[in-house]
Amino acid sequence: MRLRRALVSLLLTALTTSLAAPAAFGADAPPIFLNGRPLTLSAPPVIMNDRTLVPVRSFMETLGATVHWHPPDTVTIQWEDRTVTLRIGDKTARVGSREVTLDVPAQLINNLTYVPLRFVSEGLGAEVAWENGAVKVTSPIGTRVVFDGPLNIRSAPDLTAPVLLTVPVGTRFSVLTSDMQWTQVVLPRGQTGWVATRYTERLRPRPPIDPFAEMLAGPTGYLQVNGRCLGAAPNLGGSLYAPLAPTAAALGATLSDKSLRLGTTTWPIPEHELAQIGGESFLPVRTLAQGLGLSLAWDQGRRTAQLTAPGAPAGAASACNPASAAPAYLIMDARSGLVLSEKQADQPRPVASITKIMTGLLAVERGNPTSTITASRNAATQIGTSMGLRAGDQIRLGDMLYGLMLPSGNDAATAIAEHLSGSEPAFAAQMTRRAAELGAGNTIFYNASGLDDWVRPYSTARDMALIGREAMLNPAFRAVASREEYRFTGPRGPWLLENKNLFVGTYAGATGVKNGWTELADHTLVASAYRDGVELLVVVLGAGAKNDLYAEATKLMDAGFSLSKSAWLLNR
Repeated sequence: MRLRRALVSLLLTALTTSLAAPAAFGADAPPIFLNGRPLTLSAPPVIMNDRTLVPVRSFMETLGATVHWHPPDTVTIQWEDRTVTLRIGDKTARVGSREVTLDVPAQLINNLTYVPLRFVSEGLGAEVAWENGAVKVTSPIGTRVVFDGPLNIRSAPDLTAPVLLTVPVGTRFSVLTSDMQWTQVVLPRGQTGWVATRYTERLRPRPPIDPFAEMLAGPTGYLQVNGRCLGAAPNLGGSLYAPLAPTAAALGATLSDKSLRLGTTTWPIPEHELAQIGGESFLPVRTLAQGLGLSLAWDQGRRTAQLTAPGAPAGAASACNPASAAPAYLIMDARSGLVLSEKQADQPRPVASITKIMTGLLAVERGNPTSTITASRNAATQIGTSMGLRAGDQIRLGDMLYGLMLPSGNDAATAIAEHLSGSEPAFAAQMTRRAAELGAGNTIFYNASGLDDWVRPYSTARDMALIGREAMLNPAFRAVASREEYRFTGPRGPWLLENKNLFVGTYAGATGVKNGWTELADHTLVASAYRDGVELLVVVLGAGAKNDLYAEATKLMDAGFSLSKSAWLLNR
């Protein structure tokens, strides 16, 4: 079925790209200014029929909107309660429930989806004007990311104003206003605050993976070309397919519309075997190997196909999936959700205290940080790691969160669960439901702490990455997970909480998130780090010793940043 849709998309591409030729491209197109600042896109704008078209994902994500691709031909753009829906080639589109006629339809140009700038901008509530040969877009939509932190968010644009929240490197904000000194941002629950502009930067557009989400949700493999890992590749109809252009580049081959040339070999591309998905052409890996005379090897354990040109080094078999002593791991690009590498990532396992990531997520999503929690006897007598609660202690939820995440307080976990849901079993049921909403369907929680002496909760490396990713998208959660220590005044005086997640204090650029241990689970960790505009999540399950846990996490995080630079989906 997927292959049939892909072939339909190929025919659609040929039809829509022939509708009209751009009259101006790149340098001839007008400059675009967003809220008074020059806007740089991942691909140049196009002038068609006197209308400016822009690459949809690059432009919309710069504005702060969300772009979804619905194969084979539909794009949905959303910001808050506004939605614009277009189909490639259609001369009508929808703004919410209203149908509107377009002068120029959405187009596939150079394998990217282009949309009319004015229509989608105004459909999302922005204003567009033509001034002095430039397109001026005025919009409250915008996203900035913290690149130097931790960063204080203040109640007013003044260094003496009270601090509302402190957030780590990599935190993203929706922007209301911005100048050279201060940026007004939106916090959780709609509260606004101010950050120093010099410590943030405009969120750089990331390449789209939405067009490929459906195909990557099914069976996949990894593709290694001349020793270099190109990342995940789809399995269509039982065959692994290679992205044609990235694979040709990795081979050093010359790609034309009709053929591939490698060395002295010119091979006509068998068009009947081509699949077109999301503007990218794919060929079966085996067909590509046979046509160009490449060596092809398949590593079943790592689900990796190795293509090697004659005379080129094959490289290590583990280029896509590094060897690890841990029974299970997963490396994910936090922005896109793309899995870069994995090992036994769908194997259900006990996960210990990284369970508390979900507890903390629900606490910041559903709780009031200023509300007071009264610790019950049940909470205060929980076994294992503790923040030191006594029955009757009254502590703000905002402070209790640090007791949950830093010293991994099982007492704090139970207290939060009872406060929000009345009982820990009721809260655990909500945790499981929230996990399922995030796509983590192989997870069952029986408590808020991860203790597994009397029950058998479980999850997977993939599920914990999905949960960790959602949690780290919440600035209130990030502020807790990134701290090495936290001081507050409790019911018995000053209280110092120290983070037992050693990854936060030892790995350069670490932003979180949580470690764990039980006899059943061994050592577990969800780790996150930010480097050069990329944030990664690494999940390690079942490490035999604490030192091994952090050594494996460091090795896998370093490997992940290398993989992010070579993954074709992140470098389109």
